[in-house]
Amino acid sequence: MCGLYASVGIEPDKLRLDRISHRGPDGEGWAQYSTPSGILCLGHRRLSIIDLDARANQPMVALEGFYTIIQNGEIYNYKELREELEIAGVEFRTSSDTEVLLNGFMFWGDEVFNRIRGMFACIIYDKNNNKLYAARDAYGIKPLYFVKTKDGFAFGSEIKQIYDLDGVSRRLNYPRTWDFLMSMTTDHTEETMFDGVNQIRPGHYGVLNLEDSNPELILKRWFEIPKIKKKKISLKQAATLFREKFINSIKIHLRADVPVGSCLSGGLDSSSVVGVACKLLDEPQNFRTYSVIFPETKVDESKYINCVNLYNKCRPNLVSIDEDRLENVAKKLIYIQDEPFGSTSIFAQYFVFEAIGKDKIKVVLDGQGADEQLAGYHGIFDFYQQSLWKRRKIFSLMRTIIERKIWHNVSFFSIFQKYFAMKFPYLFKGKQISNSVNIALDADLQKFAPKSGSTMNEALLRDNLGQIDNIGDLCLALTVGTNLPMLLRYEDRNSMAHSVEARVPFVDIDLIEFTIGLGEQHKIFGGDTKKVLREGVGDFLPYEVLFRRDKLGFSTPEDSWLHEPLKKFVKKGVEICFDRFPTLLNRAEVNKLLSSLDSKEPVNGVLWRIANLGHWAEYYEIGE
Repeated sequence: MCGLYASVGIEPDKLRLDRISHRGPDGEGWAQYSTPSGILCLGHRRLSIIDLDARANQPMVALEGFYTIIQNGEIYNYKELREELEIAGVEFRTSSDTEVLLNGFMFWGDEVFNRIRGMFACIIYDKNNNKLYAARDAYGIKPLYFVKTKDGFAFGSEIKQIYDLDGVSRRLNYPRTWDFLMSMTTDHTEETMFDGVNQIRPGHYGVLNLEDSNPELILKRWFEIPKIKKKKISLKQAATLFREKFINSIKIHLRADVPVGSCLSGGLDSSSVVGVACKLLDEPQNFRTYSVIFPETKVDESKYINCVNLYNKCRPNLVSIDEDRLENVAKKLIYIQDEPFGSTSIFAQYFVFEAIGKDKIKVVLDGQGADEQLAGYHGIFDFYQQSLWKRRKIFSLMRTIIERKIWHNVSFFSIFQKYFAMKFPYLFKGKQISNSVNIALDADLQKFAPKSGSTMNEALLRDNLGQIDNIGDLCLALTVGTNLPMLLRYEDRNSMAHSVEARVPFVDIDLIEFTIGLGEQHKIFGGDTKKVLREGVGDFLPYEVLFRRDKLGFSTPEDSWLHEPLKKFVKKGVEICFDRFPTLLNRAEVNKLLSSLDSKEPVNGVLWRIANLGHWAEYYEIGE
């Protein structure tokens, strides 16, 4: 896990590498080359995880001297790939995974990307042919941004390295702002909220021909989106295969030359990661877990966290949040995250990684990515019920409704109200049945609503995913189109801000290919979510977690925070947003939301997003 910077045709500036020193405190490297496109700079900050020797530092030059690489990430199956290459006669001088990627690219070309199980963002310079390759892993666990200026191109691990280069507009990207404010979605397209700053999309690579005095970045998808398979499979078969693939993923994610720990929320996903990891380790009693707790609140998960730690005999580290720090941390997160973020759950994640960094633990596992591929979000139940009704699966529908009432305390009335409101919206005209408000009404933001009707539809059209007819389709859309890329950005920035490598075993190409291939099979069953996970690895979990039916994740007492410690921050952010973008939003509607801060009414989450947008725009000096 590291950070990188590259530029061609732009004045060399090593300070742009220094801006991400937090990503790699263990070493740095810088190299310059002369090309027809101008000076090529390759810079790297290293966080030493595999092969701690200085010989594995970067930029790394191949033995023949014709290829140079800078890489951020980990190639988990590097041992297996190295063995293949050595059999073919390829020589190595280090035991690092980066050299495996470099030699693999020289031997297999871009086909090497399809052989990798891991997370990576890399830039490779082919000196012989004067070409520069910039590639990103299949699901975008590791970031890679780029800008084109009047002088050339620049690439970086974080936007803060390149957003202020000469010629970059420093203007707001309005369509992406609509997506953020109205759909709470970012990172789902090549574009960012900085106009002109783009990212290499997950599963893509770009090529610059440096023989050209004014090169263009040619982008290509190398990773094929997994497909839903029509073959029916029994729950027992599915659970057996899931178990095998999940254990294998945990096993290779534990590969490191430094100690490994884990985040633990107390939910099903992170608890499964901890349970399997502890069974695979020789000394599980030394395995550290890190959890955030909120004593005496509805979102506290201490009970489940304690159960998991006792069950696995690992070393717990419980983090309590000092609310007096929230405003200062909010300002810091604006810088750390690069782009606005949608909820205060980011705070919980930040404080956990802060504790991990203070303990000098360099690598942790996390349960991110399971909800998208396994239909873990409770909001998916509404769609699932509609799908059952459409297919006239009445028995399954009634079972789901009854079990949701028993396990999740969801009333029959609310279920039917939502259904009829979606089917016959004119019956509910003027009645607020959700927390949404039209902040875009008669304002500039309204002009940038997606032409297809929604942010999700835009993602479906872009990737040719077709319409969503069942939860299998929805899982695919959430995994490759909307939710997961955004959550991975949050994870990357929060972990790397504290020089910690966060690994996500659920985001494994073999595992996701299998779970997406299941379609809607063995995910939701009655009132149960993630059925195949519960059946597959249930013996690694304590009873209390295995049969847990509520869903929190990295939740925070957001409403009370917005009423108290963050109220001033939110009001100021909204004021800044009005000043910088006077016609962006409907002020009357936003002011209605603001009034909830001074009362005991629940605060609509969109208010946080507006405030976050304002503070972000001020910090990065973004204008209309």
